[in-house]
Amino acid sequence: MDVTIENEQSSARAPWRAPLVFLGWIVLGAFILPKFVIVPTDTLSVHSAVVDSLLAGQNWGRQALVGSLQYPLLPTTMLLLARLIASPFGGDGSALLVGLSQAWVLSYVVRLAREGKGTLLPRTIATVAVFLVFPGVLDCIRLLDPTWAAAVPLASALYHAYCWHQRQELRDALVTAISCGLLVFCGLAFAAAAIAILAVMTRHVPRVSRVQQSEQGGVRTLLWAPLAYCAFLWALWNWLVLGNPFFALRPVLLSLHACSGTQFSAELASAFSELGLGLVGGALICGLSIAASARGAGMCILMPLLLVSAVRLLCRSAGVHAAGGTLLTACLGGLAFSFCMQQVWTRDPKRFATLIAVFVATILAGRMYPPLDGARDGAFRSNAPEKTEVVELMDRHWPRARVLVCGIRAPALFHDPAEKRFLARADFHEALFLTQAEDEVMHLLVPPDNGNFYPRSIGHFSRLHGEGKPWLILEKQWSSGWQLWRCVIAPTGESKLDDL
Repeated sequence: MDVTIENEQSSARAPWRAPLVFLGWIVLGAFILPKFVIVPTDTLSVHSAVVDSLLAGQNWGRQALVGSLQYPLLPTTMLLLARLIASPFGGDGSALLVGLSQAWVLSYVVRLAREGKGTLLPRTIATVAVFLVFPGVLDCIRLLDPTWAAAVPLASALYHAYCWHQRQELRDALVTAISCGLLVFCGLAFAAAAIAILAVMTRHVPRVSRVQQSEQGGVRTLLWAPLAYCAFLWALWNWLVLGNPFFALRPVLLSLHACSGTQFSAELASAFSELGLGLVGGALICGLSIAASARGAGMCILMPLLLVSAVRLLCRSAGVHAAGGTLLTACLGGLAFSFCMQQVWTRDPKRFATLIAVFVATILAGRMYPPLDGARDGAFRSNAPEKTEVVELMDRHWPRARVLVCGIRAPALFHDPAEKRFLARADFHEALFLTQAEDEVMHLLVPPDNGNFYPRSIGHFSRLHGEGKPWLILEKQWSSGWQLWRCVIAPTGESKLDDL
């Protein structure tokens, strides 16, 4: 409480400080951090294709915007906004988005340092340093990944949850609830983190002295209302655009259903090794902080760390990409270090020595057994044929033909904003395809059945790849597994049999 009063008095004496700090973060995010963002990702290519499709007014852009948990809504929307801002100045919208997001996340780490006790400058430097050196954080900072936009509401939720346990102000609870609601639009892993944070805060409500017993039910409703509203809104958008309120969940459920017990166990062991030992160090750090003092605040980081790791293991074992899983785990681990630094900075020297020992052990473990590279997390480009090669195959006999590409990842590889030769759809509807084949020569490009583009060995895409259809003829099969089929139904007026 004294720290809060001191900060408020300092802000009142220097009204220029807040605008100056904000300007500093803008400069850091827009001009400095983008210089270090040098590793493009496959995730960026998909989000960029969705943004291009939205700007072109294509139906696939709207479908992909709301119908995918692997490439969720919030990062795509923020990339669209960043591109609209950067385009008039000739800038790179993706680098602008990533740089500003990283600066915003670091601002929360600095604000966390200001909540502690002791000399401000050394404490701030130590807090930021332990966040940055956590295994995987610096590697993720170099990634040109729009998922960094999802790390902003995550950092906001964790920071204000910490303040809620320290100051017990309703404003912090409300900001945390809204931030957790936004995480629903960031994919499975981020939604799991939101649920874990709110569950810890809900359990802590009876211990808040400022909340009377008669008001506890209202505070619990206040905590969960934004998340429930955003989840309902997401389902409504899926229903309006795709005709199924749970369309985005279908690939996940199909992948889990198709995964056998033996395959799941083998993939689970591989996924656990890729998770990295840095997670264990982060959990130990949180455990120390919980045992030390701030039990509720420490649980707000420990529970998301454990639940997100479980979701990542489950998704990876089933062959499903959890959006931003590597980035999220690295940020949670780094925030765990930063939080514990606040707890032991001016307290028991033995506790501080134990923290440093675990800290060093975690860094060494992260170097010896590094986590999954963020650039490989979500990578799917595997010897796909070139667009020009597909067009040349069609042009040999059908110069005006078009090819249908279905899903989220495959249309991003063969993105055609004008839809002159490549027609994109999030799902395959046989009746609509046959109806369109009556008006023009249609081809169908089917990705390999390897789990990267659709659930392996289950669903209509897998059946198309393995069996085809009576009205389809195989034009070309590449060694990588890609297939080009042509519909044998001739368009009206173009059948060679009409002249007989």
